[in-house]
Amino acid sequence: MMVPCCAAVFSKKFMSAEIQIIEPVLLNAEQTASMLGISRSKLYSMHSAGLLPLPVSLGSCVRWDREELREWLSAKNPQTGMLPNRQQWAEIQAQKKL
Repeated sequence: MMVPCCAAVFSKKFMSAEIQIIEPVLLNAEQTASMLGISRSKLYSMHSAGLLPLPVSLGSCVRWDREELREWLSAKNPQTGMLPNRQQWAEIQAQKKL
């Protein structure tokens, strides 16, 4: 009786495994800009103008919540095609909590 070598067993186990891509929960400016299809400088301009949801501050790092950005994008007004500004978005979020 032949016993398979470790390499053969190892490769068979991993060949059948599904590959899962883990997306980060919090995005840096470059990742956020990429998700929105804009440049990093445009992202910072929109942030300064109050046109984006508030980011999360982690010390000196600023990160945007991926799921919140997805929800914000889905809140686009179908009549005007406009996304809610920061104040409008905060109001939408407050209404959801009620």
